[in-house]
Parts: sequence; structure tokens; C-alpha cells
Amino acid sequence: MKKLISMLTITLFLIVGGINTAFAHFDAIVFPNIKKYKQIEKEIIFLYNNQYMLRGYQITWNFEIPRTEVIKKIEGILEKVKKIERYNKKNIDFMLLKGDIAHFLYNLDAMQYDKLAIRSYERAEKIDKNDYRPVWFLANHYCLSSRHEKGIKLFREILPGPEPEKIDWHLWGDYCDCALQAGMVANSLMGLKYVIKLTKETTPANKEFLKKLQNLMKAPNPDKDMAADEMWVKAQNREIYINYPAGLRICIPKDWRPRFSNYNHKNRLNRVLCTSRQIMGLNNKTIAYTVSIIAKVPQNGEKLSANIKNFINNYQKLKNIKIRKTKLKNPFSPDEIYLAETNEVYMSQGGMKNIFIFFERDEPRHPGTESEYPIFTKQETAINSVPKRYKRFKGKIFYIIILDTCNGIWKKSYSEFKKFINTGIVIE
Repeated sequence: MKKLISMLTITLFLIVGGINTAFAHFDAIVFPNIKKYKQIEKEIIFLYNNQYMLRGYQITWNFEIPRTEVIKKIEGILEKVKKIERYNKKNIDFMLLKGDIAHFLYNLDAMQYDKLAIRSYERAEKIDKNDYRPVWFLANHYCLSSRHEKGIKLFREILPGPEPEKIDWHLWGDYCDCALQAGMVANSLMGLKYVIKLTKETTPANKEFLKKLQNLMKAPNPDKDMAADEMWVKAQNREIYINYPAGLRICIPKDWRPRFSNYNHKNRLNRVLCTSRQIMGLNNKTIAYTVSIIAKVPQNGEKLSANIKNFINNYQKLKNIKIRKTKLKNPFSPDEIYLAETNEVYMSQGGMKNIFIFFERDEPRHPGTESEYPIFTKQETAINSVPKRYKRFKGKIFYIIILDTCNGIWKKSYSEFKKFINTGIVIE
């Protein structure tokens, strides 16, 4: 997690008569910190005055000045900025400026400047690893160039953080836009709410945007059935599945076959069953194992302990175990993980072995934000491109993770199960 630092930002209100918030991260550069800054001041003012052409890729160019001329002008600014680089080799604000100019050129469709933008932001991060601005700028660059997975991953190194109210509101604004482009509605909404909170200002445009985001999410009713395809969404080109109502995301191996069940309001359960590839077991025979993840919305007063008994009471052999290096948030106590065995099933494979993991989650501070993942791999141009989906269930949710395997493939299946627990599952 990057250390949150307070930053003095120069707004140039007296010079250019106001800042457009769509130029958000540019406002976080402290230009007077750059040595020989006065030599490039006019160029900085030009960038501000023409930001409407630079802040994002323009699919249709509707400006009087041809795109090629704008590129030539910005390239000239970049060359002038490079002339003072020898005075600023370890200056974080200079490197951020250089990266931003390359970023603007990339936005103008001068694709060759992509690497320069990335290198400049990365150099800025090396200068001061406690400053979160380089990560922010690079994350924004990746997201605006449709590399949503890389960008969102970097944003999440900073956000929401232990003290989200101390983060620059411009960063929250960038994140709001980038999250929406990635199809992450709850994260976009979180970003917008912090923009409104930190600026203490709700403009008509923000009100309308807030309403549209809120309308993209609907509350699930735990007392009504829901179809699996209403609950689960798959990320494009990845074996990543998100269950928004359950606050759950899984990333499964390509050779696993998932089967998603509907939500049943009678038992208030929803499950995904993943079947592995065939593995060579005993007696020269192949067999697969399965991993189930169950989410249950408890009734008022219902206890997790009662559900544990229902699952494990009938096993011949039962003991508490620990799975080391588990990355799920809560530390599992011995009472929450069980190894259950019986010889009455999979007899030709030495008997059945099951791992049961039981835990519960209260409703988080920002429901839906951790389980979300970029579902788009290309640039989406309108809020209407984002599909409407469910919110997380209100209140507490119980979770049960089950490995169903046998002695014949125990070592291999248990190893792969632990890897999945460590790297393949996010539960809010």
C-alpha cells in the first residue's frame, strides 16, 4: 500500500481562469518544484488551454486545428521540456510532467509515445516510492488505453486505503471514470461519492451521474429465486467469474469446468461447482476432483455453527486442520476448517477425502467494490454500455468451500486446492 502523503498542488487559476476537472492528474503536478520551470511556463499554459483536445482519445476529430498539427505542437513542447531534464533527473514532478505529455500524445493517436509515458511514470515512482502519484498516473494511462486489468490493479494499490478521505479528490475522479470504463459500477460509484464528499460540492452533472450509476445496480431479494445468469458475470477473455450478490469473485484454471446453480430462496443458497481435469489415480485409472463454493444468506438469528454441523456430522473420520498462507481476509481458526474422510465412497481410490472451510462476512464498508473486476477488454464509450446488475446482499453472508477428492489423487488435488485458495478467490 502506498503511503498517503499531503500534496501542495498548483491550480493556475490566476493564469488560465480555472481548471477542468477532466484534467485531474495533471493538477497534481507541483510545477514550481521543477527546476527551470519558468522556461516552460507558457507551454504548460498551452496544455491547460487546450486540454479539451488532449484529455482522452477523440474517435471523431471535430476541432478546427487538424490532429496532425496538434501532435506537432505537443511534440515541440516535449522537446522543450527535455531541454531542462538535465536539471531534473531526480525530480518526481518533472518525470510526471514528461510522462503526461507523452500520455497526451498517445491520446492524440501518436501510439509511439506509449512507452515513453510508461517509462517516465515508472522513473517517477523510483524517485519516491512513498508518493502515490506515479502509480495513479500510470494506472490512469493504462485504463484510458483500454488496458483495464493493469490499470485497475495499480489503482487498487492506493484505493480505497485506510484513510480514503485523505486521498486527493482528483484521484477519486480519475478512478470513477476508469472504473466505469472497465464495467465496475460499484467502484465508479465509490469514486464519485468521494469526489462529492471531498469537494463538498454536488453539481447538477454529478447528481445526474450519481443517479445513473445507482440505477445500474438493483437490490437482490433473498426471499425470491434468482437464475444463475442473473448473479454471475464472466470477465471477457478470462476464466474470471463474479457473483455480485454474494460478494464473490473466482479465477479458475482453464482446465476446470464450472457449473453455476440458481439461487434458491427456500434454503437461501447459491453454489458454483468446479470440476478439475482427469488425474491419474490408483489402479491406473483417472479421476477428477471438485471444488464447491457455497454462499448462504442466513435468516435473522441463524448461526454459522448450525450449518457446520449439518455438513460434517455424518463422516466416519473428522479432524480440524489449518491451511497455511491462506489469503482470505479472516484468519481461520481450527474450528472452521475440517478434513473429513470415509471409506464408503471412492473405494477403488482408497476412500473419499473432503476439506470443509466455513466462515462468514459482515457487509463491508463499500459493498461490491472488492469482488468487482474489469469485465471489458475494449474501450466503452457510454454509460449505457455497462450492463445492469445486482448489488451485494444486505448484511451477513455465510460461505462454505469444499474440496471433494479421494486418497488416489490426494496429494495433487490438495496442492491445487491450496493454490486456488491462495490466488483464485476474493470474498468481501
